[in-house]
Formats: sequence, structure tokens, C-alpha cells
Amino acid sequence: MYYKTLATLEYAKVLAAIRHFTDSSLASKQAEQLPIYKDITLANVELSKVQEAFDLLYVRSVRPSFAIENIASILEKARIFSTLSIADILKVRNNLRAGRIIKHTIEQEGEAGLPLLNEIVFDMLVDKKLEEDINNAVLSETELKDTASNELFNIRKSIKKISDNIRKKLKTYITSPNYKNIIQDNIVTIRNERFVIPVKPEQRGSLPGLVHDQSASKQTVYIEPMEVVELNNDLRLQQIAEAAETERILAAFTNRIAGIANMLEQSLQSIVALDIIFAKAKYAEHIKAIRPELNDKHFIQISGARHPLINKDIVVPNEVLIGKEYNVLLITGPNTGGKTVYLKTVGLLQLMAQSGIFVPAKSANCGIFDNIFCDIGDEQSIEQSLSTFSSHIVNIIHILENISPQTLVLLDELGAGTDPSEGAGLAVALTEYLLASKARVFITTHYSELKEYAIASNGIENACMDFEANTYSPTFKLLIGTPGSSNALIIAEKLGLDSNIIEKARLRLAPHKAELEKMIKELERSKKAAIEAQEQAFWNLQKSKEELKLAKNERATLNLKREKLEAQWAKEKKEYLRDTIEDAQQIIESLKQTLENPSESKLFEGRKLVAGLKKQLHTKIDYELLEGLGGEIEAGDWVYIKPLRAKGKVEEISAKKGELKVNLSGITSNVKLADCVKVEAVTTGKTAKVANISFSPKAVSGELNLIGKNADEAIYELSIYLDRAYLAGYGEVSIIHGRGSGRLRSATREYLNQCAFVKEYRDGIYGEGERGVTVVKFR
Repeated sequence: MYYKTLATLEYAKVLAAIRHFTDSSLASKQAEQLPIYKDITLANVELSKVQEAFDLLYVRSVRPSFAIENIASILEKARIFSTLSIADILKVRNNLRAGRIIKHTIEQEGEAGLPLLNEIVFDMLVDKKLEEDINNAVLSETELKDTASNELFNIRKSIKKISDNIRKKLKTYITSPNYKNIIQDNIVTIRNERFVIPVKPEQRGSLPGLVHDQSASKQTVYIEPMEVVELNNDLRLQQIAEAAETERILAAFTNRIAGIANMLEQSLQSIVALDIIFAKAKYAEHIKAIRPELNDKHFIQISGARHPLINKDIVVPNEVLIGKEYNVLLITGPNTGGKTVYLKTVGLLQLMAQSGIFVPAKSANCGIFDNIFCDIGDEQSIEQSLSTFSSHIVNIIHILENISPQTLVLLDELGAGTDPSEGAGLAVALTEYLLASKARVFITTHYSELKEYAIASNGIENACMDFEANTYSPTFKLLIGTPGSSNALIIAEKLGLDSNIIEKARLRLAPHKAELEKMIKELERSKKAAIEAQEQAFWNLQKSKEELKLAKNERATLNLKREKLEAQWAKEKKEYLRDTIEDAQQIIESLKQTLENPSESKLFEGRKLVAGLKKQLHTKIDYELLEGLGGEIEAGDWVYIKPLRAKGKVEEISAKKGELKVNLSGITSNVKLADCVKVEAVTTGKTAKVANISFSPKAVSGELNLIGKNADEAIYELSIYLDRAYLAGYGEVSIIHGRGSGRLRSATREYLNQCAFVKEYRDGIYGEGERGVTVVKFR
């Protein structure tokens, strides 16, 4: 692209914003010069890569890190087998790890969803073994681990042993009373890589040894006693061996890195490319941009275009349309109305689209242009003695020499800077030439002659920057299809210019120009009203569509939830009923076996089974499913007993008492006729033995005393007592629990609330024990 165009449209500022979102210094540097594609296929591929990155970041919520080291110079050193430092090897390890994580992150998201990103990471190097070996060998940027090799481990072990022996021997000097007046400080230190002790200068002859250093104040000399010279020699030899082994280990790593240097470099380039792609996606989210469509027909159609360098909360969105019904758009209107910003917005968004960058708009379809030229602003050159007009003409000459149907041209104030009559004539002639070139051209002007030319010519369209009708303040909104008036006299009048001057200026206007301005104003008003009505109708339609869609979605969601709940309820009810019936049958079978051979222990066990059976019978199951057959109940019929929530076979009927004797799987009980419903017969595999169990009021007391028992004991006895009292035909019984702490009373009433054949209960009245007694009434 023409370098002046990039500078004028401030394209570098967009690149700087993208650089801000990169993770690595390499990507940040490369983002300074992004390619501007002139091939639609390449541009679309780049946009698709950014789209995949955007989906990964903001749809799948996956954020890979591209914080890598620039290891290009390290790889060059490795290629010539110049031994790498520990810090260099760590940087290689960091890149290996970063590349492995990036590749795994993208690949695990699936090739189907991210084909282009998967293609980038496909050839990236993964060397987990080298990565782990470096981890196991390197402690920090300056030190290897003891376990880097067996030899290094043994050498360092020997160094530690010798060092400990030297310190131990030297400690005898600094702690011995014989050397108290000789030693300067009670410390062991190192000078010239030898262990020494500080000695007073005047006493150095008292301690045989080698002098290695003297303090700056000359108040201390550092002596290596002869006794440790050999040990220090041994230590030094081991240190030399350690350095040699370290060098050998680093050389081995260098050789391994040299063998994969080309693949590491390729992976580095892939990571940098991904970093830039993801930076573009992050920038798109930051400015709320969308992916533009591209076309090879060289037309531009953008809805809601926003300048990316202006705050998105204050910039006014505009429509851009050129290359379909017309190739030249003539934009008129007064100064400060937003014409220049509009031109820059069009050019910058087109550059972004061809660079694989999302554009801030509601929708966008951009052509692919071989070049974009612009002549915007005052480019007066003092050095070349060019006036404003001359500099514009020099720039326009360059544009005309390179123009083609594949060119986008942006011209601000065409023909300005010279005599108005000559400037207008030149502007019309240039516009006619540009129109014939079939290039896509945006022109801003104040010349009425250009407006008239646009009205009378094909392939060119008028547009104007809208102004508020009452205040004549700019709205920065473009109205396509209507020429604009400069409103110079009106604005001058609003700003306070003398009305006599304004009137004289109006009289000097040529009659045809005055008539043209009047016609233009009428067109502006009509166009604006039509656009506002169209926009309102559009938004009303969109709102209705959204509300209808929302209502349909909510209805579908509710229907789905209802179906799921019904299915779940039916399934759980069926399973719960089946499980409860099976448990009850098992308890009944155990009861039958117990009753065949009664004993004290068996009776105790029977009571527990009865309690378990009662628990099953009291379970809240939808027994409304068991519909009655209707008709009079006779002996031999099967009935459903509501209070017990169980089925039984009628053995005898006492119409006078209104009672039935019913066999409940081997247990015979007297129940009230009103509590029974005739149901279908229950078929059993074999006839069960029947044991008659009956309780008379004499056998069962009318009250139960629970005082002194804990809650568990009390509830167990209460459950058995209530069963027997109910079967004995009591209508009402008393439960004595006392007042005390109230716990026994609460436990009793909690159990009564769950008991199916208890109709109601109350506190005892005066003479019955009041709150210390609960009187229970059966159904």
C-alpha cells in the first residue's frame, strides 16, 4: 500500500493497539508490519484463523499463553556447537513446554472446530524427554542439580566432605585458647577459593601457613594454615572436576538442541504467528468488532461503521455503500460535520479487513483493492516551496497515474486552496476523470457545481453529513442520496454575525444557486424523515421478531421441562411403589414364619417386623391409583383398607357392627367397613397359612406410660401399642409421656403425625394429665 495512505489513515495506531494484546516480544515486533493482502483467498484464510481464535477465547473460554523466549540467537550458537549456558538451556526448555501446552490445548479442542489453528500446530515440535531431562538437571539459571549426572553427584558429595573436614580443622584454631590472641575474628572464610582464617597482622608469624589476602584496613590478614593446605588442594581439584563435568553436561544438552534447532525455530515461528492471530481476536473483542465478508467485485457495504481509534461509546456509527449502483460518492456539508472522519473510517476499515483484522461495525462486506490512495488534510511543504493547493495537486497527479478499477480513492475537499471558480471547475473535471476510471472514489466538497454534476450524472451519488434541524449542530450522521448545503450563512447568523451582513450576502447569491440551496434543504428534510421512519420501522420489526422468538423459546423450554418432569415422576413413582411393595412382602413373609412357631424371642422379633411393616404401609404412595370396583362387599372379596394402606381378603362381615374381618397376608384383623374399598383380587403363587391374631380391649390397655424411657425406646413401644390398640377396636387412647424437658412429648407427636390411622390428637384436659398426656383418636 502507498506509504502516505498508511500514515494519513493512522494505520500504525491500529497495529500498536494489536501489539498491546500480544504475549511475546517477537510477536509484538512482527505486529508492527502486518501484511495487507491483495489476494482474497489469503485474506479470508487469515480472517478464518482469527475467527477460530475468537471462538476459542470467547465461546469455549480457553486462553492459551504465548509467553515464549526469543531463542533465535541461542539456536544459532547451538548450530555451531558453541556450548550453551544454563540460562540458555532453560530458555529452550521454557519454549518446549510452552509449545507443548499450546499444541495440546488447540488439538484437544478438536480438528473439526479449529482446522486452521490445528494446521499451524500440527508440525510444532514436542520433545517431552528433553524437556524432562532439562528439568531434572537444572536447578536455576546458574546452577545444575546434584542429580544432573552420577559423576556430578559423586564429585559434589566429595566436595562437601572435604569442605566439612577443612571447616572442622579450622574451627579448632578459632576456638582454641592457644590462638585466642592471634585470631582477629572467630570465623572461617574463603579467599582465592581457599578456606582461610582471619589473623592479626602482627601475629601472622605465630601461625604457619600461606597468606592469601589482606583487609582494606590492613588490620587483618587471611592465612591458610599449613595443616589444611593439602585438603584445600584436594578441594580445588574436586572443584575443577565439577566444572569439567558441568561443561560436559552442558555440551551434551547443546548437541541435543543443535540436532532439533530447525524444528525449534519452526515451532517458534508458529507460536509467534498464533500470538498475533490471538492478539487480533482480543483486539476484536476490545473494540466490539465483527468479521468482515470479502468480495472480489470491489464494492464496500458496511452497516454501523465506527472509527476504531475513537471511543466506541461516543463515536457515531455510519453506513458505507459504494461499488454497486454507483462508484463515486460525493459528500457535502459544512465544516466540523464529520466528513473527514468518515473518509478516514472508510479507508481504515478497508485496510483492517485486508489485513485479516475484524472491523468495528454491525455488518461488513469489503472488496479487495490493489491500492488505496488518499488526499486528506493540509500537506503544505515549506521545504519544497509547495502551497496547500500545489501539494494537493502533486498528490492527485500520483493517484491518477496509478488509478485502476481495483483502486479505492479518498479525496478531502477536492479543488480547495485556490480561486473558488477555478477550483470548482477543476473539481468537476477531476471527478469526471475519476468516474471514467471506474475506481471506487469518496470525495468531500463544498462546491455547488459538484453537487449539480452529481445530480445530472450516472454512476455518482450525492450524500451529506446531517445537522440537527433547529440548532444546526452536527450529528456526524451520513445521509446517502441527498446533497448537503454548506449552511454557511445560517451558521454565521447563529454565531452572532450582524443580520444586515447576512441579508446582503443572501442577495448576492446567484438566483439559481439560491434556488438550488432551497431545493437541497427540502431534499435533506424529506430524506431525513424517510430514513428516520425506515429505521423506526426496522427496529420495531426487529423487536417484534425477538419477542416472538423469545416467547417460542420459552414455550418450548417449558414444554420440554414439563415432559421431563412427568417422565421422571412416573419413573420414580413406579420404582418407589415396586420397592415398597417388595419390602412389605419380605416383612410379611418373615412375620408368617415367626407366627408358625411363636416364642418370646420370636414375639419380640415379630414386634420389630410389625413396626417395619407399618413403616412401609405408612409410606406416602399414590394409592389413588388403586380404584375401587364398586358394589357391595361380600365374604371372599378383596378390599383396600385406607388407614392401613394395604390390601386384604374379607373373611367375615358384621353388618351390625359395621366391621369386616380381613386377612392381611396371614394376619387377621377387624377393620371398619367404611374404611374399605372393594378392589380386584390379588393372585398369589401359593396359599399362605393363615394365623388368626385378634386383640380384645381387655388384652390391650387404654393407655400407654412412656415416662422414664428415651425417645427411641418410647417410639418403638408406641408403634407396637398403637397397632394393637387400633386392631382391638379402641376409638381413643392416652399416651402418658410427662412434661419434663418436652422431648418425649415432641417425639411422640412427631410419630403420630406420620401414623396413617391416627385421625387427631390433643393435650389431656384437667383430670387427664393436661400437657403430660396426649389423647389419640383413631380414624
